[in-house]
Amino acid sequence: MNGNPSVEKEIKERILRGEKFAVLYIDIDNFKAYNDTYGFLQGDEVIKFFAEILISVIQENGTPNDFLWHIGGDDFIAITVPEKAEKVSSRLIACFDQGIKNFYSSDDWERGYVLTIDRKGRENVFPILSLSIAIVSNEYRSIDSHWLVSEIAAEVKQYAKTFPGSIFVKDRRRQ
Repeated sequence: MNGNPSVEKEIKERILRGEKFAVLYIDIDNFKAYNDTYGFLQGDEVIKFFAEILISVIQENGTPNDFLWHIGGDDFIAITVPEKAEKVSSRLIACFDQGIKNFYSSDDWERGYVLTIDRKGRENVFPILSLSIAIVSNEYRSIDSHWLVSEIAAEVKQYAKTFPGSIFVKDRRRQ
């Protein structure tokens, strides 16, 4: 999130206006292994698939003032109001988990993972693609800079990635 002028500007403006907001930092888990197995073109199709889901879910469940951004690679940002954040996250996960099976061979899908071979010839097992969504909000705590949003998002995303499968985790700390 750091170094992305459009996202920084959007967060700064919402802070200056005194708005309540929730930033969803969305990461597609195991994307590199997927690209290594299925190739970059197929990986690009997964990115497009998720971008379409994100737009659709925000249109149906968000607000007209929501902000969406593809940071790059398998990372996305959505900014909405706190009361919409969990519903949006739940819908993103449901739609992604339902549709992602179309991007796997039947063998990999039934097995529940892909095998990759590293440079030393060793097999590595990677789970099916999933989403980790970190929700950072000024609903319960004061957030006075985009830097703080980024710091909290990194902590929450790291925690979310400790769980298998798709998940969202909302920072509920008060300070």
